[in-house]
Amino acid sequence: MRSRTDRCFETVTRRRMSAILGSLLLGAAVLQFVSAPIQAADANASKSVELVPITAKYTASYKKGVPIKGSAVRSLERLENGLWDYTFHVESWVVDIKENTKLRWVDNQVKPQLYEYERSGWVAGRERSYKFDYESGKVLVNRDGDKLEAPLTEGLLDKLGYQLQLRMDLARGLTDMSYDVAHRSGSRKMAFAVIGEETITANGFNIPSVIVERIREDDDDDRVTKLWFAKNLNYVLVKMEQKEPDGEEYEILLSEAVVDGKTIKLDL
Repeated sequence: MRSRTDRCFETVTRRRMSAILGSLLLGAAVLQFVSAPIQAADANASKSVELVPITAKYTASYKKGVPIKGSAVRSLERLENGLWDYTFHVESWVVDIKENTKLRWVDNQVKPQLYEYERSGWVAGRERSYKFDYESGKVLVNRDGDKLEAPLTEGLLDKLGYQLQLRMDLARGLTDMSYDVAHRSGSRKMAFAVIGEETITANGFNIPSVIVERIREDDDDDRVTKLWFAKNLNYVLVKMEQKEPDGEEYEILLSEAVVDGKTIKLDL
């Protein structure tokens, strides 16, 4: 029979793995194979960038204690009505997460229309939806059947759309980014900063990457989240690491991308 300590450890592990898989964030929405180096940030900050359809696959692993692995797929496609459909699906023995947002891309900005989220598995099930009603200036929220309304402030993003916005802002040359993200009946800040560069080598490819760190407002939050974006692949996410205060680590790696019918395997 398992001890109470073992059961508590497994519960914490499931919750943490659920969180890191759920934040298998900032995934691939644009991937163009270009060789020109990025220009200075100030020069790029005002340039226009466009979305490109893509599907990308990731793996995620828990690197301490009980080994846990999961996989995820992100895709972005343009619909006939002019909207973009951005989807995310992660599977593991711990949790199954499905996310989707319909959005418009206007003047280098994500304008979310409808965000939907569903979680199932060992962790508690959850369903969320956020409808962005620009005419009324409200966000119509449905949290497991509980309906709320929130103010639709300028630049407000959903929990999937801000991830796309971050990548596109990096492509424009920005180095410090902060977003208002719809949360419950209000919003919360998500901030990021470029902290360096590194070349990642994988499957015969050298991938010059910019390193981004999430900036946490709570000084008592000692978690460290770092993300690597490929400079010459239009800032697709290639790697993510999160370290917990107790030394536990999680890692997310890009394994494969399909662009215009061509498959590129990195096997990081």
